[in-house]
Amino acid sequence: MVATEIPSVVLKSSTGRRRMPVIGMGSAPDFSCKSDTKEAIVEAIKQGYRHFDTAAAYGSEQALGEAITIGV
Repeated sequence: MVATEIPSVVLKSSTGRRRMPVIGMGSAPDFSCKSDTKEAIVEAIKQGYRHFDTAAAYGSEQALGEAITIGV
């Protein structure tokens, strides 16, 4: 499946203008296991997602890091 165009906004920063997606994927533990979380994030990367919400309380940092390593 081909990634579709993700809507984005241009933000000003001290190093210039940067695009940021206006949608993102949360990584809260809605999945039954961490491998499902990782697989979902890998698929999201394939679909064009570049913004992932996480928090220490979710416990999804490992799965997110592994998915980014695979998906990039």
